Amino acid sequence: ILKENKVNEENSTAFLRHMMMYEDKPLITSPEQFSSNAQSATDNSDFKHLLDGDMNTLFHSLWKKDFCSPQTTGLGYHNLQVKLKEPVQKFYFTYRGRSDAKWHDNPNDIVIYATNDDALGQQTDSKTSDKWTLIKEINSGFPSNVSAPVYTSPNIDMGAPYKYIRFVVKN
Repeated sequence: ILKENKVNEENSTAFLRHMMMYEDKPLITSPEQFSSNAQSATDNSDFKHLLDGDMNTLFHSLWKKDFCSPQTTGLGYHNLQVKLKEPVQKFYFTYRGRSDAKWHDNPNDIVIYATNDDALGQQTDSKTSDKWTLIKEINSGFPSNVSAPVYTSPNIDMGAPYKYIRFVVKN
């Protein structure tokens, strides 16, 4: 959830279940606004589940050794991208982790990038992150690795309005 105001936890959804908000108005209203370099085809994972409000459905990224390269920020890491209908400058996001006592792995290091370049915004290849504007790395304040935690980021001011936002999950 991306918002500037307090998040209503009843509207929170699972990781990466982002509902981006600004001034309490949804920034994401359609699954077509999402893209990723690492969408899993298992567990009925689907972008639409980021918006459905059902804690029994989910979206998750796949896990492969190939996505673990720490050589360069963004290289090889999973990302979730959002195409906004209108550019925004400030937001915050919320996620609710997977509700499964055995299978959950909650992020604790997320790098946020942004761009207004339409061609770049269509690319999900993690090797292009260095062409995006680095906004912020968040690597503290996350809940422990437990089932179904809720996390709300601090307010994020990108310094200018952007149409595309990329969340790179480093850990």
